[in-house]
Amino acid sequence: MVFLKTTFDADLYAEAPSVIWFGSAVGVAGLLATWLLLRWTSKRPPLAQRLEEAAAGGSLRKARNMLEEIARFEQI
Repeated sequence: MVFLKTTFDADLYAEAPSVIWFGSAVGVAGLLATWLLLRWTSKRPPLAQRLEEAAAGGSLRKARNMLEEIARFEQI
């Protein structure tokens, strides 16, 4: 909306409010679906672990592995 207003001087809410409401509804539905998926996977530990690993980037996984290796070294 801000981009269209500043670039083309078009007020999307005044011209097409249904677009704003539809976009808001899709956003809320997406948030609800994500929340439900996370609740559902939290009751299935193997699936939750795979989801977490897939969501984390490779650098984050490498850093976590390095921290675990340091913790194991400290215990020796």
